[in-house]
Amino acid sequence: MFIPTEAIFSEIQAHHPDLMKKSYAKRVWLVSPTTLVAILNTVSTVLKDAATREQMHTIQEHLAYLGKDFERFQKRMDDLAKHIKQANDDIDNVNILAKKYLAI
Repeated sequence: MFIPTEAIFSEIQAHHPDLMKKSYAKRVWLVSPTTLVAILNTVSTVLKDAATREQMHTIQEHLAYLGKDFERFQKRMDDLAKHIKQANDDIDNVNILAKKYLAI
């Protein structure tokens, strides 16, 4: 609840603890002109955090898919490296054979 003057807000805070307890029990926040922005920023941050927590399972699921994709990529890179090494070995063997025939 917005209290439009600091003096009234301070009076409630200092001398009316029963009103403060009732407002908290009803989940009503009392705010003044100087506390309004801070309270709104806090509420906004809490709501964003709650939304992120609700989406956490989706984020974790997508990260698991990404991890599997990287595993497949690594296996394919390993296979490609083996093929390239085999091709290089074949080229070396052909070169050795060619040099032997040239030496004859």
